Amino acid sequence: MKKIKSTGIILAAVLSLGVSTAMANDFQCTGKIGARTLENVNVPEGASCTLNGTRVLGNIYVRNSATLDASRARVGGNIQAEEHLSVTIRNGSRVAGSIQLKKGGSGTISESRILGSVQFEENTGTSTATLSSINGALQAYKNRGFVELRGNPFVGDNIQTYENTGGTNGADNSTDANLQVYKSSGGISITGNNIAENFICYENESPLVESGNIVGGARECSSGK
Repeated sequence: MKKIKSTGIILAAVLSLGVSTAMANDFQCTGKIGARTLENVNVPEGASCTLNGTRVLGNIYVRNSATLDASRARVGGNIQAEEHLSVTIRNGSRVAGSIQLKKGGSGTISESRILGSVQFEENTGTSTATLSSINGALQAYKNRGFVELRGNPFVGDNIQTYENTGGTNGADNSTDANLQVYKSSGGISITGNNIAENFICYENESPLVESGNIVGGARECSSGK
């Protein structure tokens, strides 16, 4: 159960990123940026930023009601968003740090590689992580919108969902650690996952559909609540 014990450490590390105050020399992205190299990128309040083949040496910050769409991007640090409208990381993007999308609208991570962890927290829109390789944890907490974690071929640490109220679909993922589903509602489907360690769920407020999961450790979850 070592992975479960380490969960708090992983979460604390991601949460400690926070959403920093933009520095004066951060690039203010309010339009479309192509194949160029930037230091840190700030997407100001209400702005829309599109990165296509862009290299960011440091971090990306997405502000209140702002939108980020990153395709084939290379990010040397973290992507942090709070009260955002939408964040999309897709099409072969690579993030050397972690991604934290918090208290905003929608978030999509697709066909990308994340060397740190991914966290969706308290978002109202759909939170999606699909077809991506994630070296750290994949976590979805207290989201009101639908959570879809599907087809991720590698997650190096825990896949965790808890207190999500808009429904959860976790399908066809592979994790080297645990898959945990706690205190969620809105319909829960967990199918076809490859779980190296333990599969645990409890105190869910709506029925949980479970099938086709391969579990290397303890199975403390079944169809029902």
